[in-house]
Amino acid sequence: MKYQYLIVVLGLIIHSNLLAKCGACKVLVTPKDEINQNTMIMIEGHGLCSKLVEKLNVKHPIYLETDKHRVKLKVLQINKGMFLKSQVLLKPTSRLLDGKIYSLKIDNLDENKKQYFLKWNDQKEKFTNFFWKASNKKLDKQKPKWETKPKLLNIHNATFGCGRNVHVVFDLKFKDKSNVFIKTELYNLKTKKSKIYLLTPTMDSKLYVGYSKCSGEFKFEDNGKYKIRFSLIDIFGNTSDWSDWIEFKTPFKNK
Repeated sequence: MKYQYLIVVLGLIIHSNLLAKCGACKVLVTPKDEINQNTMIMIEGHGLCSKLVEKLNVKHPIYLETDKHRVKLKVLQINKGMFLKSQVLLKPTSRLLDGKIYSLKIDNLDENKKQYFLKWNDQKEKFTNFFWKASNKKLDKQKPKWETKPKLLNIHNATFGCGRNVHVVFDLKFKDKSNVFIKTELYNLKTKKSKIYLLTPTMDSKLYVGYSKCSGEFKFEDNGKYKIRFSLIDIFGNTSDWSDWIEFKTPFKNK
């Protein structure tokens, strides 16, 4: 009985340590270059920061600011991942002053939470708020186009001591002048439930759909049956048609 008790306690301690490591806050912000009034800004929170991102413009007003010119950011959509990951898509509500440097400002954050919304500034040699140069010259109004149909390549399934890492890999060929997000809809054929999340492809046009040991947009059930489809959305909001559905199974079981 004592041994069983010790095993349970050790298990709880290990589980708590893993949650502590995976719960660490991390924030990613896109784009990295110039912006204008039509540019969408993506903020993605990993770990405990996923909940923080979901409260932007609810508990934490968010805006762009340069000198005395302030531009509110409108929330276009919030996508909640299935495992400690969320994203918010924002857009300026009015025209930006051409050539000015705008900083990302968020109200009602304590000093600890402010650090997650900083980036390294090479010119100032210190961490500062995220910032962009405003340019109203580059306006892309063309929709992204598929060059070929999306293709399923393989499924990566690796189990580590601290968790599982599973991704279904797709090959996506498309064309656009601007940065592109992949609007991904995963439909569970057993539960009849779907989940939508915006993903970013790799430089070689691969898309990894799934989750790592600490966070993820999508989680798969053991012996699950799914279908998935994609739509292209560039940084200016131009959107392509949906691709055809692709069906697949998750070929793993609980050990």
